[in-house]
Amino acid sequence: MTERRFFFVVAMAMLVVAGMPGPGVRAESQVINTPHYVLTTDLDPNETREAIMRLTAMYEAYSQLLAEESQALPGKMRVLLVRNSAAYLAAGGRPDLTGAYLPGQGLVVLARKGRYADDWWPIMQHEGAHQFTAAKFPWLPTWCSEGMAGYFEVGIWTGSSIVTGVISEARGKDVQTMIRGNTLAPFSKFMAAELWVQGEGGPMSRRYLQAWSMVHFFYHGERGKYCPAFKQFLSDVAKVRSRTSLGEDPGRVWKDAWVARFGPVLDTLQKAYCAWWLAVPKDGGAEAEIYATVETLTGLLARAYSQGQGFGTARDFLQAALTGKIMLKPDSPNWLPPSLVEEAARHANNLKEWSLESAPGVKPRLLLRLRGGPWFAGEFTLQEDQVPKVTVAVERAPKPGARGR
Repeated sequence: MTERRFFFVVAMAMLVVAGMPGPGVRAESQVINTPHYVLTTDLDPNETREAIMRLTAMYEAYSQLLAEESQALPGKMRVLLVRNSAAYLAAGGRPDLTGAYLPGQGLVVLARKGRYADDWWPIMQHEGAHQFTAAKFPWLPTWCSEGMAGYFEVGIWTGSSIVTGVISEARGKDVQTMIRGNTLAPFSKFMAAELWVQGEGGPMSRRYLQAWSMVHFFYHGERGKYCPAFKQFLSDVAKVRSRTSLGEDPGRVWKDAWVARFGPVLDTLQKAYCAWWLAVPKDGGAEAEIYATVETLTGLLARAYSQGQGFGTARDFLQAALTGKIMLKPDSPNWLPPSLVEEAARHANNLKEWSLESAPGVKPRLLLRLRGGPWFAGEFTLQEDQVPKVTVAVERAPKPGARGR
């Protein structure tokens, strides 16, 4: 199906059901040009604003995979995000899935409530990674493509960025069980598989788990030891379109790039992977989640500051966030979804100890000191449109003279 035909079919499907929208379904749709995507959606105005913000954060997170010298993507990518199931199916979406990247067409996602609220966002991040890598790379092995999609699927959106490196307690336990139970596929065999076929190589769920855990390890294992080589490997693959266009086997291209950065021996790498994962504690993903909470709340503090709202203590600020007393107008560039703020404020209540550094004429700074753990220092700068640029520093020891109330 061509791109023009794709969007014609979607438009016709929406018109067919325009006279009989179901519960929560908007019959109207709109096409929006975002910085990196063309978004077609029938969501309500606030959900649409959130989608635009998330898409921008997704693109920026994906872009950090690659070295700076990699080529920019040609044009904008297309996304269909709708509640209208007829439009979703007409665009090529599968009835047994709620989202997919369709090569040559775009990303299609059905905004349907699932077991957890807004289940479509993780799907957007997963399938969006496939869309990005398809545009960026001539070809990627399945383990790498699915591993990166799984890596971004569990990322946490903060209103400013998507925080990656998240390990849920359940996933971490599953990886350790896989290693201890000797069901981990040898890296040499797992990485050589060009396609995953149902019924071969173990359950699909275990293959997705192993792919995600490998990519996570390459980014974060042993304090990021392998991250520079992994990012350079991806950059090398992104720059070899000319070789594949001349007929060279794309599988050979990525293998050459891998050997150039990691060497030909995988057994040593697999042993390091197993040792690192088995040492990950039960709460191994807590720091990334805490980082995301600090980033979200620092962004909220910045927005309050930009509209002249101040707070005497961190407790005052967190209480205002929890009770909705920081008013962000829906038509303001500073808007954040209330559900995002409420979730961050609830998580913050379980953390000790918060403090707020502030002084007349100086932008406030939000601090969190974990008992027996690191400090998180959230700071911000205000840009011309008053949308804050947020940074969070993780300090293993407090800075001399740091004070707060």
